[in-house]
Amino acid sequence: MEIPRRSWEPSDAAFEAMMLEIADRNSVIVDRLYYSRVAGIVARNPDGTDRQTIASQLEPLSPLALQPEPDNRFDPNAIALVHRQHGTVGYIPRDTAEWLAKSLKNETWVALVREVRAVSATGPIGMVVVLARLKPK
Repeated sequence: MEIPRRSWEPSDAAFEAMMLEIADRNSVIVDRLYYSRVAGIVARNPDGTDRQTIASQLEPLSPLALQPEPDNRFDPNAIALVHRQHGTVGYIPRDTAEWLAKSLKNETWVALVREVRAVSATGPIGMVVVLARLKPK
């Protein structure tokens, strides 16, 4: 199966509008933004779904659930990035997951797709997400 090679990124204005909408809808303020690449995006999920295919179907600004996996055999701080319709697209990188796993216990974070980009015409798709820490108004 050939995966479509697309590259897109929302404008700063579109991204800012989405963050403000999330904040207003939840009566919170965006306290901190953190950009992160997505690790493990070239692997398959245990159910056989291909993460590259999932990534190619996601649009910028798509929300992703941050799903801690404390029983993960590779990293007890592992945090999966899960799209509600398509499944796991990858993981927060280990160095970021180390502090984020602790933070998720006491703070509210959301993840949005920032950009999906083909590394080359024939190479794998890469993804960047934005993690936003939310605080009560």
